Amino acid sequence: MTAAKKVHPDRPILVHYHDYREFLRDWLDYLRSSQSQFSLRAICRRAQIAPSFLSMVLSGKRNLTEAALQSLWPHLHLPDRDRSFFESLVRIADSPSTADRILALRRLQRSQEYRRQNQAEVELYQYLTKWYFVAIRELAFCSDFVDDPDWIQARLAVSISPADIREALKFLKHSGMLVQEHGRWRPGREVNLDCESGVFRLSLAEFHQQILDLAKLAITHVPRTERYLVGQTIAVTASGFAKIKDVIDRAREEIIAYEQQDHGHKDRVYHVELCAIPLARPKGVKNEND
Repeated sequence: MTAAKKVHPDRPILVHYHDYREFLRDWLDYLRSSQSQFSLRAICRRAQIAPSFLSMVLSGKRNLTEAALQSLWPHLHLPDRDRSFFESLVRIADSPSTADRILALRRLQRSQEYRRQNQAEVELYQYLTKWYFVAIRELAFCSDFVDDPDWIQARLAVSISPADIREALKFLKHSGMLVQEHGRWRPGREVNLDCESGVFRLSLAEFHQQILDLAKLAITHVPRTERYLVGQTIAVTASGFAKIKDVIDRAREEIIAYEQQDHGHKDRVYHVELCAIPLARPKGVKNEND
């Protein structure tokens, strides 16, 4: 009886990944299956890092430091051209600075290979990082919607240039987020806000930053009858905060259900931002930018 032939996993392709830890796990598995002399302990010894440290990095318990990456990289047998891409993924996942993470993401998106392999992610980033793209798609639910920059400009709460509106309309139509039915433009496919990976989370983070900036403007520039801002500051335990998130999630689900049931004449667009923002931290816990 002949021994079963060992099946090697496919060689992982870095540009297909959004999480450097996931890629590193798959890459090490690939090396283990394709090289008979492969040893994780030997790689760590040559890189002069502790095997326990690398294990904690792979499990998400530790971050991959710049010094550790410098030591490890020569022993991973990856092409030099992949290094910049990998470093950007590390910054997106581990940098304490949101600005640094966004810069790393934009660096990735300048790569034609990345854009070709990750069209959905690039599209979502374009959609979320300009709030009026989202607003215009929702505005198309209104029965009197016209795909005219002047008409849209007059309806948006904040002035956007006709050139930017034309760019938004071109993107929304090309992506299928606006479709033409019976001679009128209407919202098309739903946008999948899968924000598990760092790339998606950063897209959504930029969107929320823009929305919160608009909320600040609304306090002084929008009549009270046309806005609704309410909040409550309370002291809670960690489990209490978890319950607050549950309440907000349920409220969001009710709002989504109401939108689907509201078949009346829609003539405006609102963004409902439900927040739970820490104003005081537990003793010993520092802000990421401290």
